[in-house]
Amino acid sequence: MAENLEIQSNCLAIASTPLHILYIIEFASKYCVENLDLIILVKRKTDEPQIDKIIKEIKWHSVQWIDATGKFANNFIAFYELLVSYELNTAPNGYNFGIFADYGRSILANIQCQSVFWLGDGTKLLYEVSETHESKPNRYTLHRIANSLSKLLLNQRLSLNLEPTIFSPFDISQKKLIHNDFSWIRNKYSELSNCDITARNEIVYFFGSYFSEVESGSLMPDETYITYMEQISTYYKQRQISVIYIPHRHESSIKLAQISNIPNIQITKFEYPSEYQFLIDQRLPSRIAAFCSTCIFNFYYIFKSIEIKSFYTDFSKFNSKQSDRMEIFYDHIKTLIGSENVIDLNTLENLK
Repeated sequence: MAENLEIQSNCLAIASTPLHILYIIEFASKYCVENLDLIILVKRKTDEPQIDKIIKEIKWHSVQWIDATGKFANNFIAFYELLVSYELNTAPNGYNFGIFADYGRSILANIQCQSVFWLGDGTKLLYEVSETHESKPNRYTLHRIANSLSKLLLNQRLSLNLEPTIFSPFDISQKKLIHNDFSWIRNKYSELSNCDITARNEIVYFFGSYFSEVESGSLMPDETYITYMEQISTYYKQRQISVIYIPHRHESSIKLAQISNIPNIQITKFEYPSEYQFLIDQRLPSRIAAFCSTCIFNFYYIFKSIEIKSFYTDFSKFNSKQSDRMEIFYDHIKTLIGSENVIDLNTLENLK
């Protein structure tokens, strides 16, 4: 590891999902990071296969895996981070950059970093920087309150002493933001030759969501999800477009078996994050769709000319506690791709 931070640029990054890894690669390319240490904080085992694939795409100085799938880690992740931090091998002189995503704040709070970045890749970020979230008591407020006690008992901080800069494709005007424009992966796609574009105008890639499989509480019952997918399939069939359904890695096999029986839908599983899989396949999509996936934002910036559709439903019917978060996400989608490309599923309820 670099001893002189003035000569070499180094970074400690903490990730939990395959998409976090892709964002870190983008960050490292943007800031010309020479030594990159990665800590993978595994929250769900279903993330591991894609993470293992994508980390092989660039050179890392070190990679450390931490199992955070247990009950204590899930309920008290900040305290769990403090406990496992004693086991981590990090640069004694600190880092130029510290990066965290959904998790990892408390690890970085105790490591010398000249600047700290928050990777923003989904609904969690948009909700946690919203006025709705910040006006309520939240875990970050509790961490600041408990910080003195943590320093007294464990000699460690729970809370960051630096305000993080957000690194995200989302436009968040009220926060310090560096826009992730996916320049690294866009350059990769620009180098492709002999891409497979056969019949791609007659295909839409629909990216699935794990609404019923959310650990904190189902966002939508499977039977409703299946009904919606039947309507979406008919919507595209009427336009002579076939649906290739890309499952989220957390979706259940039972739900996918039901989706596979819907006419005009073919299920194809990706081994890499979807943003990278098309590069591996040397295939350029012309249409993508989803309910409210982060990939809508990512593909908008990676592939400027493709058709993007989002399918909307009111989540308050299924989970009133989470509906605010989903509405915030849909608002950002409408701003990005235009309200005309966000289709209310209520208008499709007679299609099946």
